[in-house]
Order: sequence, then structure tokens, then C-alpha cells
Amino acid sequence: MEMNAMEREVETMEEKIWVKELLDDVRKDAIRKSLGKSVTEQVYYAIIEMVKLAKVAGKEGLLALEEAMRDDLEAGKLESDLNNITVLSMGIAHIVDGTEDYIIAEILTTKYWVKNPQGMEALAYYIYIQGIIMIKECLPAWHLEALLTALLPEECMAEYERRKEEKIPEQTPKTLMEMLMEKELNLPRQSIIIRNALEEKLAQVTESVIKICMQKLNSDDNGAIAIVMRGLSKTYREKLLSCMSSIRRNNVLETEAYMGPVLTADIEDAMVKFLECLEEALTVHTEKMD
Repeated sequence: MEMNAMEREVETMEEKIWVKELLDDVRKDAIRKSLGKSVTEQVYYAIIEMVKLAKVAGKEGLLALEEAMRDDLEAGKLESDLNNITVLSMGIAHIVDGTEDYIIAEILTTKYWVKNPQGMEALAYYIYIQGIIMIKECLPAWHLEALLTALLPEECMAEYERRKEEKIPEQTPKTLMEMLMEKELNLPRQSIIIRNALEEKLAQVTESVIKICMQKLNSDDNGAIAIVMRGLSKTYREKLLSCMSSIRRNNVLETEAYMGPVLTADIEDAMVKFLECLEEALTVHTEKMD
């Protein structure tokens, strides 16, 4: 008998909880085993590889992952000791095959417990397992990177950035901004009406109001903000970016650069919601001034 929508939603929620529990157990074990030990190249490159694959998935889709990883192996971009960590190739193969998240999590965490890696190798294993699940869930690369680099001591971040630049030469924020500014969408009449209403409001409000609106939006909303940027004209894209923190600005620019084509209906919906957020922010700002 077919499940109804409510039953499927409950089952999906239970699967997510199960995946989280499996990953939490491995995370705690890996941190315990690696605590107090020096961060190895293996760990740095594990994070870097997952960031790279997340960017490939965001730009080209999940089916491109296997080829991207194979190219890295052939080009020697993966360190030799990482080639022996079978959860990476196994996990990517399951993503490409469309295996469900909870099944991938069960398989990979079982491999972890059977191998019982020690020290920093345990942390590298966890990074791959967690990274694979996040890529399967289509989390943007910047989100994945933030979660995985949280495993590194603060004093190791400069070394991580140096190694990442060697392995994944980044476009600078300026280049990403130039790419965004060059985009001009040929929007239908309905979309233009919505855009004009949003731009009129952006012209009226102060930077303080826009910043209040940004504060109301959490990091999960960066994708929606990137879609809003697609619909706006150059002047208002610049105004919006100028009201963001440097971290959020870079994340939004990167998300926009890798998101691919966007439906007109999604652009309209994102602009309407942002306009509503601005209205709420204006109310908050006015109340503070009174």
C-alpha cells in the first residue's frame, strides 16, 4: 500500500534523525582519537577535496562527481594515503547511483567502525563521511567548508587556506562580483513589475534598514539572496552587496556563481519575500527611532 504524504514526511524525518545519530557517534569518536595530535596533510586535503567536490556538484550536478574525483586521482591531486580511504570512492559512487542518504550513512559508518582508524586518520575518515552526506543533501560548498573546518584548531586555519589555494585556485571576490554584474536577465513583464517594486523600496530605505533585513535572514537564506541578486539591476546589486559582511558577501557571490540557471518563478518568489523582509525591517527601524 502506498504511503500518504504525511507518512512519507514522518519517515523522512526519522531517516534524518538516524543519519545524524550515526554521524554524531563517528564524530565524537574521531575527535576523541585525534585530540591533542598535530593536524596532518591527510586532514587538510580531506577537507579540500570535499570542498572541491561540493563545488563540482553545485555547478555541474551530482552525476559529475565521479569523473571529477577520477580526474583528481589520475592527476595526483589526491595524496597517496588518501587513495586508500575507500569511503571516498565508495560514497561518491553511491551518490551518483542515487542511493538514499541513510543507506549511505549506514554503509560508510560501518566501514569506519570495522577499520577502526586511529589518530588523525580517524578525523580524515569522518570528514569524508560527513562531507559525502552533505554533498548528497546538496549543501553549498561554503556551508560544507564552514562545518568541516570547524574541526581544525584556530591556529591551523592559515595553513589550511594556503593549502587550499594550492589545490583549488579561487576566483577572487572581485572576479565573482564582475561575473554577477555582467549578467543581464531578459525578464518577463510580471517579473519586471516585482523587480521595480523591490528596487523602489531599496532606493527609499537606508543601509541600516537593509542591514536589519540581512540580520533577519540566516546563512541558509544565502541561496535565496543570490537568486534575488539575479533579478536586480546592477545598481541595486551593488547596494545590496555593500550592506553585507565580507563573509556573507563572498558566500552569496560564490553561491550565485555556481547555482546554474534559475526559474523565473523562483526569482519572482525570492524578490517578493525579500521585499516583505525589507518592509518588516523598516517597521523595526522606525520603532527604534521613535
